[in-house]
Parts: sequence; C-alpha cells; structure tokens
Amino acid sequence: MTSSLQQEIFNWVQTLPPWQQDLARRLATSDQLTAEEIEEVVGLILDDAPAAGRPCPLEMADLPSEEGAAAPVRLRALGDVQNINRLAPGQRLRFAPGLNVIYGDTGAGKSGLTRLLRHSCRSVKPGKVLPNVFGSAAGDGKQTARIFAKAGEENVELELDLDEHPPRLLSSISVFDAACARVYVSEDNQIDFVPRPLVLFDRMVRAQVAITARLRERSDALAGPVPDLDGFSPETEAGQLVANLSAAGTAERATALAVLSERERAELQRLSEMEAGLSSQHSVALEAAARRGALALQAAHAALEEALQAVGDDVIAQARTIRKSREETIAAQRGLVREALADAPVPGTGEGSWKLLWEAAKSFAASAGQAFPDVADDARCGLCQQELGEQARRRFIAFEQFVCSDLEGRLTHLRGCAASLLQQAPEPPALDARVQASLAGIDDDEVATVTRAALSAYASRWAALTAWLSEEQPNQRIEEPLQPPPDLKVISGALEVQAKLAASHAELRDERKRRELLGRLAGLRDRARLAGCLDVVLERVEQLRRREQIAIAMRQLDSQSISVTQRKLGMRGITGDLRAALANELSRLTPYSLRVTVAGSVRKGQIVVRVKLDATHSADGVAQVLSDGEQRVLSMAFFLAELAVSTNRSAIVLDDPVTSLDQARREYVAQRLVGESRERQVIVFTNDLAFLRLLQSRARSEGVSCHGQTLLRAGEEVGIVNGELEPELLDRHRPELHSVPDIAARRGSQLDAVTPGIRELEPQL
Repeated sequence: MTSSLQQEIFNWVQTLPPWQQDLARRLATSDQLTAEEIEEVVGLILDDAPAAGRPCPLEMADLPSEEGAAAPVRLRALGDVQNINRLAPGQRLRFAPGLNVIYGDTGAGKSGLTRLLRHSCRSVKPGKVLPNVFGSAAGDGKQTARIFAKAGEENVELELDLDEHPPRLLSSISVFDAACARVYVSEDNQIDFVPRPLVLFDRMVRAQVAITARLRERSDALAGPVPDLDGFSPETEAGQLVANLSAAGTAERATALAVLSERERAELQRLSEMEAGLSSQHSVALEAAARRGALALQAAHAALEEALQAVGDDVIAQARTIRKSREETIAAQRGLVREALADAPVPGTGEGSWKLLWEAAKSFAASAGQAFPDVADDARCGLCQQELGEQARRRFIAFEQFVCSDLEGRLTHLRGCAASLLQQAPEPPALDARVQASLAGIDDDEVATVTRAALSAYASRWAALTAWLSEEQPNQRIEEPLQPPPDLKVISGALEVQAKLAASHAELRDERKRRELLGRLAGLRDRARLAGCLDVVLERVEQLRRREQIAIAMRQLDSQSISVTQRKLGMRGITGDLRAALANELSRLTPYSLRVTVAGSVRKGQIVVRVKLDATHSADGVAQVLSDGEQRVLSMAFFLAELAVSTNRSAIVLDDPVTSLDQARREYVAQRLVGESRERQVIVFTNDLAFLRLLQSRARSEGVSCHGQTLLRAGEEVGIVNGELEPELLDRHRPELHSVPDIAARRGSQLDAVTPGIRELEPQL
C-alpha cells in the first residue's frame, strides 16, 4: 500500500505549479520551513528570480515511506512539579519499558499527573492545567515540571513550562482519560497517526499558512499611506485615471497622458490666458483686449522687422561697397587735378568759381557759333581775344580734360546712394521709443527678452552702417563681426496667440463652445498636473501591481486542493482501516452490536474522524443515545482502534480506563493493554484494585513484566510517590495514611512491608 500511496502522491504533486512542487520537495524531508526557506518560496511564487532562484521539482525518492519511521518515545520519569494542582514538589515517578501501573486512592494525585501529561503529550482534549486553587498563593509563579524520556536509544531530559508550547517530541505519546473519552463520542477527533507519506499534506497546509502570513505582511507593507493626489477633476481622463489607479495598464496610460506635445502646451497656455473669459461673461471686453494686444504685437514686429532689414547683412555689404567706391573716386579725382592744374598760376583754379567761369565761357562761345576751348594754331582766347600761344593751348587742353571727366558725377551718385541707405534706417532711440510704445500693454517675458535683443542688435548694426557711410569721419573704427539679429518668431507666436485668444473669446458667446473649451482646459491642466506627479503615480501603480500579484498568489495558496487529495487518500486508507479496527474492538468489548460508524473529513490539512450513530430515525448524537457504559466502551474501542492502525509505537498513558465497564469488558481491556505493552510502553493510572489485579494476573499469564508504584496523599499535598505496589496496602482501605504527618517514617514502614515477589524498577531507569 505504501508504494502505491507514494506513487499517487507523487503523481498529484506533478500537477502542481512549479513553486508548489518545490515546496513539496522541501517538506518531504523536513517538518517545517525555516524563515529563510519561507522567503525563498515567496520569491518563487512572486517570480522574484534573483532572490529565489529556480524551483526544484520533487523526486519519488524524496517522499517519506513507512520504513524508517520516527523512533518510538517512552517515558523514564516524571516529576519535580511546581505549582501544578496540589501535587507535592520534589516527587518523581519512574517508569520502565512495557507495562507500568500507578495505583492511588481517590484524591492521591493521579488525575493531576494525567492532566499534566494530557496537556504536554498527544491528546484529543489537551485541556488547561490549573495551579493549587486552594493554596494561599494560588495562581502565582511558573507552572513547571521535568520529564525524562527516551527516543529510540537516546535519553532526553525535557523542562516543561506550561506557558509555552510542549516539546514536539512528546506529541507521539498518547493520553486517554475521562475527558478524552467524552471527546471520542461527542466531538471530532484529530488523527495524528497517519501513514508517513500522508504527513506531506499536513506539512504543506501548515507551510502555506506561514507563507500566506508572510505574503500578507508584504501586502500590508505595500499598502502604506495613499499618496496625496488631490486637485484633479473627476471629469477629465487624467482625473479618472488617478482616482481609479489599478495594476492593469495604468502605468502605460499614465505615462502617455503625462506627455503634452508642443501644440498641446501652446493650447494650454492659450486657454489658461483666456480662462477668465471661460468662467465669466466678459468675453467682449477680453476679445477687444486680445485684439489690441495682437495689433500692438503686430506693430512692434513690423517696426523691428523693417528696421532690422534696413541694417541687414546685405545693406551693410552695400555700405562697404559705397565707401570703397567713394574713396577710389576721390583718389582718382585728386590725381587728375594734380595732373591738369598743377602749373596753374592762379590759386583756386579748378574749383567752384573757376568752374562757373569755364561754363560761362563755353556758353559765350556757343552763342557765337564757336567752340570752347579752341586750340587751333590761329585760335584766340574766347575771353581776352588774344592769340593763344603753345603753353596756353596745352593748358586749355588740360582744363577741358579736367572739366569733362565723369569722376565728379560718380561721386555725386555714390553720395546719393549713401543718403538713401541712411534714410531707410531710423535712429535707434526713435525705433526704441516706437517699439516700447507698441508693447506698453503686453506682459510677456519672452517677447520682452526678444525685443531687447532685437533693439540691441539694431543699435550696433546702425552704428556700423553710419560709420561705413560717413564722409565726415572717414577713419572711424567699425566693430566687426556684427551682432546677429534675433529670431522674431516669439513675437509672431505671441501675436498668433493673441489672435486666437480674440477668436476664442468671440467663440465664448456660444455656450456649447464655452463648455467645450472649459473641458479642454481642465483636461490639459490635469495632464500637466499628472506630469508633475508621474513618479508618485507610477510608484503607487507598481505597489498595486505587486499587491495584485500577492493576492493572486494567496488565492493559489488555498489549501482546498490539498485537502481534497488528502481526504481522498486519507479516507481510503485511514478511516477505512480505522473503521475495520473499531468494528473489531467493539466486537470484543460488547456482546451486542453498537450501531455506529466512523465518518472522516479533512480540516486545515488535518484528518479528523467522528463516531456517528448508524440510525435512521434519530438525529441525536452518540452521547444522547448511548448509556455511560456504552459510551466508555465506544471511546475505549476508538482509542484502541487508533493504536491498532497506527505505525507509531510510542508510549500510551491511561487514567482509570475501565470506569463504568462491567467485569467482562474490564478483562478484555486488561488483556488488550497487556498485549499492547509488548509493542510499546503502557502506563496506567488507576484506583480500581480489581482492575489492578486483572492487569497483574494477565501480565503473569503472558509473561509480561508489570512495574508498579503507589501515589499517596499527606494532608493537603498529593502525589507522594512510593516506589512499589504494596500488596498489603492494596488489600485494605487505610484512611489513617492520609493523616500521618511524618511522610518519611510512613514511607519506611511501607517499604518494610513490600513482599519479595514485587519486581523492582530496572536499575537503568
């Protein structure tokens, strides 16, 4: 069966997600995960590869089999109790392998010791252990005890503190008393004794509970304070996104919304500037103001553009050419004068008055039909009428060449060109005043900056132009290279914005259009606001994504599928075997059939079973139908049936197991416990002398050692340990023992009465 069970469990594990297969592998050889392993599994679940690595699947060899089960645990001693019921401190019970019987009258402390073991070992009703409620310091101080055990071949000493969880080693020891008996017939009983391969299910459920708790801690840490994202309109796309942040697609959408194009930014600025009109009825006045602003910008732009063109690079180049040509013409003119008039005897020859005289002579000669100057051999002077000598003729020829030269005309033309260029370029103060007057009502930093740059560039260029064209200061120093004029697109853009504002304000007289513009402004403004807090939004979205990932993982950690498989395999093996074992025990314990059956289920990874009536006309439970004796028979049968199907061979402890049973059933229980002592340690607490005799008789007949001790009471103290079972004391009732003040003296007299036939406890204990 074990091989088949292992195969079925292995096949089931192969259907699980990789992280859960890795978890099954870890728990196949370990009872529980360490904190580090929990973090590793959490990393696998959340696909946090750098922290978790890759999942490692389960192998068939990893699954535990029935062979190599845990070593059985038995008790060697129990004592040194402090503040537990009225048990006397400083006492110690010692136990041998096999059958142990502890006898004591009513109130001698048997139940107190059983409650201590029921609390610390495996029991269907662990219960609470009280201090001495009748003592003067009731409830004060720690409740402690000491247990000496043996696990396989290893001796173990355990310090019990009832405020803490009992040592896990003791959980393999089973305890049965009256409180447990009631549970077997009226409540669910959690089965701890399961085939070893099935422990994987319980371990996985417990581990997944721990993993879920760790994931919940991570989720809570990610929750944190919600970032302050106020100010968004609930009607805009960005506002709705912020109000409904989620893990699905929000990051991509938020990033896209937070990016405004250049056109959208300009539109936001335009709509922001006209916001007053959007929210009021002053659209007419605002439209007029926008149109005035547009006209002012237009005038300033035109003045600057015209002025900058008048001092542009091509104009400066023309000025350089004019200056060069003018200088060349003047130089040529001066050369000609030097050549033609160098020997003129009269000062001022060739100058203005002389030129007038020369032109008058020409006119006089022309009126007489003669040429002037006439340089023929017989020619006479037109003014003095004297014949011309050779020298005079040469001078007349030089004068004519001087007068007929075009240099003067060229010089005049160049001066006109220079005057024209200067006329087109206004003086910088005049331009500055004109532009500033146009922009007096415009509050735009960018426009002001570009305007200042344009006026500065114009002034430097105008100075260079006038320097190139000046005749009065021909040696004036000219700054090169010239300052480049700025781009006037900013002013053009502002002009366009004002024009659109004017048009938009005009549109505001249409209510539908006004609402559309208000909505558009709110949308653009929220998108700009989203851009400012995008990092916060994306961080929050990532937190939500991680929390959603954790929530999905926590849903995967639901133990339902584990419970279903555990129920299928466990019910088939455990409850089936348990049902047969219970039927067998009942058939031995009662001469008639108790119509009951075993029902099983799985809760939180644990198999729980319950005895149910096999009746058709009663909805009442076992405890409401069966007598006290039948209930005790049934609970004892259930306890013995658990032992029959369990592979665990650790000790069992029973307190007054035959209460309410008749003689025949007592004999069977004695036989059953003696037989069980061959396989495990059996410890029986009883105040029933007849049952004690049955145990002794059965042990002798079967060759089983029966090791006994007696518990006594002295005044208010109980649990005084006598190391032997004393036949003479057991054969009669001796109430005087309860009032003997000298316990040591009494114990000595008791030991003197011990018959040699009673075995001593083994020296190794």
